[in-house]
Amino acid sequence: MGFINFILSMIIMLFFIYTWGKIKRKIAYNRFIKAIDLLNDKRYFDAIKHLENIGDELKYDSMYWFYLATALACAGSISDANEAAEKSLKLDANNVHAKNILKHIKKQYLPRESTNCN
Repeated sequence: MGFINFILSMIIMLFFIYTWGKIKRKIAYNRFIKAIDLLNDKRYFDAIKHLENIGDELKYDSMYWFYLATALACAGSISDANEAAEKSLKLDANNVHAKNILKHIKKQYLPRESTNCN
């Protein structure tokens, strides 16, 4: 009887771990969408806060790093924006958005039409 209880406990624990991981990822994506809305509303510091709070869940998502780079650049944090854009490109070398913002960051110039900073 003790062995069966142990196996059942392990199954329940593994199910919980699997389910919690899915829930955390869904919460992170919902916060990601909220951060994009804040960025579009030109609330850059709020967008940065939202994005930084979900970094662990989306650290392998190239678009996460692109949006963080955009928010940081619009907030005036050019060196941090550069680092985020480079991470985006390391994850997806074909991310055209990251390439474009990185090109402008490298020039220390962010034209209003290439970002949503205006």
